[in-house]
Amino acid sequence: MEPCLSSMASILHSIRSTLGKISWLGFRSKIEKCLNLYIRGVLEEKMKKSYKLMLVLLLGSFLLVANSIAAPMNVRPIGVLPGYGGEPSLQDILDLTVGPGVLDVNNQDPSALWNQDLSVSTAIEIAYYTGGGGQLGIYDTIGNEYLLPNLVNDGGLLDSFQFHFEDGDFWGKTTAGPWELIDTGWSETFGFFWQHGSTRGYTEDSENGGSAEALVYYLEDGLMLNLGWYFGNPGSWPAQYGNNYLIAFDNPGGYGDFNDAVTIVKGITPVPEPATLFLIGTGLLGIAGIGRKKIFKK
Repeated sequence: MEPCLSSMASILHSIRSTLGKISWLGFRSKIEKCLNLYIRGVLEEKMKKSYKLMLVLLLGSFLLVANSIAAPMNVRPIGVLPGYGGEPSLQDILDLTVGPGVLDVNNQDPSALWNQDLSVSTAIEIAYYTGGGGQLGIYDTIGNEYLLPNLVNDGGLLDSFQFHFEDGDFWGKTTAGPWELIDTGWSETFGFFWQHGSTRGYTEDSENGGSAEALVYYLEDGLMLNLGWYFGNPGSWPAQYGNNYLIAFDNPGGYGDFNDAVTIVKGITPVPEPATLFLIGTGLLGIAGIGRKKIFKK
């Protein structure tokens, strides 16, 4: 009897031991599962925080850049009156410069400020119809202004003026003259103005109290620009590199025919408008959202 009891006790002990092992294994798996969930939760929370921080930094950087480069854009198109007193209209001037019917007077560009797109930018006076003379100028976004030389008397307009900016230095030269340091402490974002008498009209409507004193036209690559028809000097130049604009000024508070001073400027690119910056911002958000899905899917 005792051997049987001894055998039974041994079997029960083995069963208990086995059950204990099975119970421990189950318990251990639950522990490991909980630990894994906890670790994953902590990591996901950290990743969420990191993602949020990255998103905030990304948007913050974008807003800072956008604030620094976004420029007010003019509301265009606006109506243009015929040339005053039988003068050529602005449409006539466009036809003579780029070819009949190539550029419509109502196809106006809203750009108001520019940056350089080439190492050197060039302003070329095309025509002007105004009594009393006038003078073309350039200004930046921090209060600097400069009147281009030799743009005062009838028939004495400068045919071109080259300029560039380097580390805040404003360099310029006339057609045949040497490069000269004009001024220091300039921003590299600039616009243009036309001075007639004691008044000035700027390419930014906001600088004119909200009124339009200049109309801007983008000149597509491939257009052959007739530069000498007004002065009787033969010469043409192809628009290229996607950075050519025609700017037509009206005398400040004038008639509204916008033929008082017409200039072509090459080697400039418009400052991004708010709508463009909005598209860039939403694109960044979309990329960030795709990245978030990929991160948390893994």
